[in-house]
Amino acid sequence: NLIRESLPRSLFMPVERGDFLDYVKEQDYIIDRAEEVVLALLLRNIEMPACIKESIKNLTNNVVEVVQLVPKTLGSMIELVNSSFLKRKEDKVHENIAKLDKKEDITAHLELEVMKCLFEWEKSFSFGEFYILVEVVKQLAKMADHAENCGDRIRCMIAKRL
Repeated sequence: NLIRESLPRSLFMPVERGDFLDYVKEQDYIIDRAEEVVLALLLRNIEMPACIKESIKNLTNNVVEVVQLVPKTLGSMIELVNSSFLKRKEDKVHENIAKLDKKEDITAHLELEVMKCLFEWEKSFSFGEFYILVEVVKQLAKMADHAENCGDRIRCMIAKRL
């Protein structure tokens, strides 16, 4: 919100203000989902089978990789803007966006695997524990979705500029 409120309305930007704010909003959503994951995990200490623990760990690691691509993609976008939109710099941005898309797709598959595993072990959890774990998995996946959306917003900024 601070960024949105501090941007002057008449600011000259190489991209449309609304597109930039949409990008910032997607980044904010990533942080919001991370906060929800942490808060959910703090509600209760949940004992879980090794297969669930390992699959959630794999999902989390993949989500971290997806989210780490966001600043890299933004960096390549900044290089593109600074180069006055040279084609080779644009290609680098699109390459980073493609990596984001691919990693997010892997996350979606991992989310499905974790959910299958959770439902196989559903009876070993209380309703509350099961609900918390499902929410954690869903919020982790949403973090990757919003990271991918950041790439989509950058793609939109480029398309409108060229």
